[in-house]
Amino acid sequence: MKLCFCLICLLIPVSSLSAETDQPKDQQRQLVGTWVVQSCAVHGVDYPGEVGKRLSINAHGQILRSVEDEKTAISFKLDPAKRPRQIDFLLTSKKDKSVLVVKGIYRLKGNLLEICAGAPEDERPKAISKHEKGYQLLKRVDSPGK
Repeated sequence: MKLCFCLICLLIPVSSLSAETDQPKDQQRQLVGTWVVQSCAVHGVDYPGEVGKRLSINAHGQILRSVEDEKTAISFKLDPAKRPRQIDFLLTSKKDKSVLVVKGIYRLKGNLLEICAGAPEDERPKAISKHEKGYQLLKRVDSPGK
């Protein structure tokens, strides 16, 4: 599980919001840009090695890490209408195209994004907490056109 969450730690963007929306495409557009991991924990145990890692997200919902994994492509789907808001990470094998789904929840507030997710076999977390499965806090550092 630690390995899976650490992969997710490198994936997740944050957004700057002027007005929150429940439309997935609107929220996905707001996630485009470059982000830096501020905090990462699994079941309350901090992973300081993840802090400072950068990632980018494009307009197609694909996550691009600073050190690209040659074996796995990562994308996501949002459901901002659910409470708490839901995010599913799709980990696609570049070799055989098999897909693992990691269920998570997120909270977008200003330039910060908090995410909780577990391993592919885990149920979706119920609350955002450093003590609930895997937790990550990201901060937006730039966006296209700014």
